[in-house]
Amino acid sequence: MKYYPLTVLFGLCLLLQFSAADARGKNTIFDDSGDLADQDNPFVEGPEWKETKLKLPAYPKDGDLMEMEVDDHSDRFTYYLDEKSLTVSKEDYVVRYTMVVESSRGTRNVFYEGIRCNTEEYKTYAFGAGKGKLRARKKPEWRPVLETGRTRFRAHMMQYYFCEWKLPRQRQIIVSKIKHAAPGEFMN
Repeated sequence: MKYYPLTVLFGLCLLLQFSAADARGKNTIFDDSGDLADQDNPFVEGPEWKETKLKLPAYPKDGDLMEMEVDDHSDRFTYYLDEKSLTVSKEDYVVRYTMVVESSRGTRNVFYEGIRCNTEEYKTYAFGAGKGKLRARKKPEWRPVLETGRTRFRAHMMQYYFCEWKLPRQRQIIVSKIKHAAPGEFMN
């Protein structure tokens, strides 16, 4: 009788272990051995993180834009993500995308960015320079994603679309979440 709670605890530990092993088989963030890649494992000091080289995507076309539901109902902007530019890098785990932010008057801001889920940072690589072109920034830097202010939409994108447990979701899952978000789903 005295050892019964220990048996239950041991059984729960085994169940959690099997659940974690099953999850590893379904996530591309894990390496071929089934273990977390060193840079994502907090218990292993892996090689220094390096960002992959990138090439700017084509300027977004209206037909490729997916409207994104955002959790701020007082916001007067409409947010679109260019489906063709969306990538999730298997080398540096950065989610990259072209975003179009449109005001209620129809004015648009276009920029190409990346988000790191594990550090909760973003970087703006380029912006719309008019005439259907993206212009690269000279010295883009990683900045923290804030939950307040006029850039809070990035925190929403990370939380609801791009990231899960500080790991990037697969591209197909991100696209599906954006396309199938119910109107008002994120507004509290």
